[in-house]
Amino acid sequence: MMLHSATRLLSAAFLALGLSTPAATLAQQVIFPQEQQAGTARLSHTANHYVLSNDLLTATFVESGGTLRFGGCPQLNLNAGTELFEIRTGNGATVVRASEMTLSNVREINYAANPSATKGAEKLPGRALEATFKQGNLTVLWRAVLRDGSHYLRTEMKLTASSDTKLFAVVPMLYEVDVHAAGSAPRKVGNTRGAVLLSDKIFAGLETPMGLNTVGAGESDERPFTHDAWTTDDFATPAAATVPAALLAAGHPADKLAVAQGYVTFKQAGSQTLTFTYKGGPHKLN
Repeated sequence: MMLHSATRLLSAAFLALGLSTPAATLAQQVIFPQEQQAGTARLSHTANHYVLSNDLLTATFVESGGTLRFGGCPQLNLNAGTELFEIRTGNGATVVRASEMTLSNVREINYAANPSATKGAEKLPGRALEATFKQGNLTVLWRAVLRDGSHYLRTEMKLTASSDTKLFAVVPMLYEVDVHAAGSAPRKVGNTRGAVLLSDKIFAGLETPMGLNTVGAGESDERPFTHDAWTTDDFATPAAATVPAALLAAGHPADKLAVAQGYVTFKQAGSQTLTFTYKGGPHKLN
């Protein structure tokens, strides 16, 4: 992926974080019917602490040491101190963290309701914290948004570059959950890109079907494909539920398959051909 000079690559990379409820959504007037409603979004600023809150959740951001960090959310048992985002360039080995960039212009925003908005959230008033981060040729416009009546905090990022930059990945936010206090640990629900993270208290994910959400060390278990990336150690017998239906329908049982998965990135348009050569082993490929 190439980030071109002065071109917006991500108009908005969102991370939705909210309280799980079993009830259905009913219009805008009554959101997630329950005993306690989210109420009005608020933003307060005391010393170096910025707090976005409503009647259900409180999310703190702390400006210290020339950077801005997440300050925790007690209702969701999210610990303080995590990075707001990471940007990986080149082949992925170069990692630029929010704390390593130059912070400027931390701003408090008041959103008015927009009845004609095409996005449902923008029909409601709200508050947001916005900041600009810069390093080298990269500029990141970051914001955290909380709307009236909202059960979730949304983060948005806009990336620009003053010169062409090979962009490998963007990690729009990292959360650390106190699983002992929460009583449950988040897990990834699904085995495809776009799969969300879920626990008894948390529903989190990127608003893009190609997003990768992970639990644990924060590193995706998926690697970019190169012509010599796969070895015999990468192939394993898959879980039956993950085998494509077409393979099973063709008479290939799951316990007879050896599978490896990787995502391919093409740098140029046009037809592409991948050739795999089987050089030996117990699999006859018949």
